[in-house]
Amino acid sequence: MTAIPSKRLLACTALCAALAATGCTSTSSTHAKSLKVASSQATSLADCENITVLPFAMPPKRSKDAAVGTTFAQGIQARLSSDFGPLFKSVETGTAARGVDHECLVGGSITKYKPGSRVARAILIGLGSASLQGSVTVTDASGGTALLSAPFDKLWAWGGILGASKGMNNMVEETSASVAATIAHAKGWNPPAAK
Repeated sequence: MTAIPSKRLLACTALCAALAATGCTSTSSTHAKSLKVASSQATSLADCENITVLPFAMPPKRSKDAAVGTTFAQGIQARLSSDFGPLFKSVETGTAARGVDHECLVGGSITKYKPGSRVARAILIGLGSASLQGSVTVTDASGGTALLSAPFDKLWAWGGILGASKGMNNMVEETSASVAATIAHAKGWNPPAAK
């Protein structure tokens, strides 16, 4: 029996750990991990029947990527309107409140948007890392009261093939899934029991 060289064993261990870590993220909003919110906000959206998702603000130095904030909002809207059944009467995107009863506004800001480089990540771990940070807020449209607030923070810095396999679009999809799951749980949605 031949011994596996230590470098190869270390590389295999790192790959297994990386694959296990990526299993914690999901682009499916019904399986996504919720963002961390204060326990007092756990079911704070019970009265929200109509949701309007506003474009997320981008950092001033990323003004050329302003469309990302709109795309992020559209992803959240699509997930909330289709993935959780009849949880809300309506879910729309817009630039302001629609003026409907029991309306809540979803918005926020992206404070760090760094796409990094897939090629650089393929060369060496940590090189060309990608990161996405910001926060989401849900407010009562009629009174402007903040009902829920949660930060999000994604980092992708793996190297090699695994590092090159994921980019900013994937991170935006995963984050919009987590935001949608957070909002659905705060409204009172629970996943169906496994059979």
